Amino acid sequence: MKDIKALIILGLFIFINLFEACFCEFSKKHASNRQDSEAQSNGVKHDKSVIVNLILDIYSWINSFTFLYFKIVGYVPSHHIRLFLYRYVFRMTIGKGTIIYYGLEARNPWNITIGKNCSIGDKAILDARKNIVIADNVNISTGAWIWTVQHDVNSESFSTTGQEKPVYIGEYAWISSRTSILPGANVLKGDIIAAGAILTKPCNEHFCIYGGVPAKKIGLRNDIVKYRLTEKHRHFY
Repeated sequence: MKDIKALIILGLFIFINLFEACFCEFSKKHASNRQDSEAQSNGVKHDKSVIVNLILDIYSWINSFTFLYFKIVGYVPSHHIRLFLYRYVFRMTIGKGTIIYYGLEARNPWNITIGKNCSIGDKAILDARKNIVIADNVNISTGAWIWTVQHDVNSESFSTTGQEKPVYIGEYAWISSRTSILPGANVLKGDIIAAGAILTKPCNEHFCIYGGVPAKKIGLRNDIVKYRLTEKHRHFY
């Protein structure tokens, strides 16, 4: 009896992961088409058939479950298992030597590309609804947030139209603890975003330090960097 229960649990786990992998791959391939249709609608709500509404509701439910499941996976006490699921179930592109610590929260993880030898700190948030690209040797510290969608404060309907932009983080950048990167606020090679800063606009110089709210240039960084972030990490963390 115990063997049967174990097989059922194992089968359910395999089914959930295969289903999630198919859903994430489908979402990854059709993301551009959905974005184009959203742009054409320009925030106008159109009447849809019952079948279309049902399909959209089902997609929304599955997407919500994906978000929940991703958060659960983020607390699995094994780097190797987490990275395996991130790559092959949630369809994230993750380079060799990259470490992702526990508690990562991500929206539309299939739109996330992370280069080689990066370090993503614990309890970071990556909102990749409009794509996040992180280059090689980037350090993202504890509790850092990267957003690609925000609401328009002047919109009568609290719309996000015009407030949706991808984010790019250049190589050797350092995003310090408790920082917020807002939509379109790209970070260039070697830039540092100081702890607690809120970056609202793209950085315009390499190897600079930005701090404050909103973040502004407050210093320079040595532009001769040769380090490679190590693969060593705390076990179970």
